[in-house]
Amino acid sequence: MVYFVAFREVIDKIEGENSESYLVGDINGDLLSESPDSGRKEVLKISTIYDLAQIISQPTRITNTSKTLMDLCFTNYLDKVRAFGTHSLGLGIIPRFT
Repeated sequence: MVYFVAFREVIDKIEGENSESYLVGDINGDLLSESPDSGRKEVLKISTIYDLAQIISQPTRITNTSKTLMDLCFTNYLDKVRAFGTHSLGLGIIPRFT
């Protein structure tokens, strides 16, 4: 999966800086899906390798027929995150944290 190669390259650059990092976005891996082609296993493998915590646990895309968790937020400093969740803007649900 070419996308996950690029994802790892971004994390490599961030990790090389040894700084507090937050990576937020549509990671193309649905963490709520058990389907082998959902990208879930690859996202979890990458987060384990780089010791990143994924802090959003609620669905970020909800339709009448499905719920997915693809808009994710990873951090290497989970102890500094005081609150997190999702926020609906009427256009979709986006991750938020403070």
